[in-house]
Amino acid sequence: MPDTLFSNISATGQSMILRAQALMPQKAPMINLVSKQTIGKGKTQADLPYVTSQATVQNMTEGDEVVFSDTFTISSISITPGIKAIRFKVSKRAERFSQEQLISLIGDEIGRAEGQNVDELLLSQFTNFHTDNDTGTTNVDMVFAALRTANRKVIGTTVPNGGPPTGQKRSAVMSPIAYEDLLTNLGAQGAVANANPWIPEGPSANIMRQYAIPGGDLLGGVGIFWDGYLQGSFVNGAGDTLAGLFAEKALWYVSSQDWEQDTFKESEWIGVIIRADADYGVGVGPVNHWGAQITVDDA
Repeated sequence: MPDTLFSNISATGQSMILRAQALMPQKAPMINLVSKQTIGKGKTQADLPYVTSQATVQNMTEGDEVVFSDTFTISSISITPGIKAIRFKVSKRAERFSQEQLISLIGDEIGRAEGQNVDELLLSQFTNFHTDNDTGTTNVDMVFAALRTANRKVIGTTVPNGGPPTGQKRSAVMSPIAYEDLLTNLGAQGAVANANPWIPEGPSANIMRQYAIPGGDLLGGVGIFWDGYLQGSFVNGAGDTLAGLFAEKALWYVSSQDWEQDTFKESEWIGVIIRADADYGVGVGPVNHWGAQITVDDA
């Protein structure tokens, strides 16, 4: 009798990967907020060019020759991907599940693991934004003023530092506790001793309707997101965490191979072994002033 579990998993492996790829952005927001680049065959890294000089407009007098005072020069930074892999066993008892349930369960878990890895890699890049843009205070809750300051520093990037991130979407990502503190700072705190437990209709209520959902739009175009993988001890020690506000091209996700899946059988294991692998990496783009890290209390 053929091994139906093995054949079902092998035949529907692509379905699992597609499900995982569809779920990954929902389980982890960062992958949708940054720039992406695919590396072609024969290349080992992505080279991101940037201009190292600035042109200036000259005042001319009729009849005079144009004097060449500016030189256009470029440089680049490189991001090198690395191989990532997931390997796990599926017990033969899983044959009791239907094919659809098995695909769903495996696809969900692959998507969660992939999303968590990419999210944590990108979140760890907050510390690589330029220190000129650092804001927030240790042991102080997230407040709207910290986001406002971070946004001003990003959109106020001077020309020698790369210029403002014109035309790019900007996003702020923070932990669930920081997100809650921010809502409280804006007035969504429920019943308190000396205030009504609601926000009166008007500008404040309109802001909260946009702000109190993931992706809410404030500060002239900044999407607000919370990220469950951004916890207190993740980047900045117990009790504090780092939030980030950044333009789309401040962070890059570089891939030379999307997730692929293989299925194996071994005599020592009653069931099958599934292995998924990919080749990708992340990094801060050429203009590190397009992002700001925000230190906040996460307790």
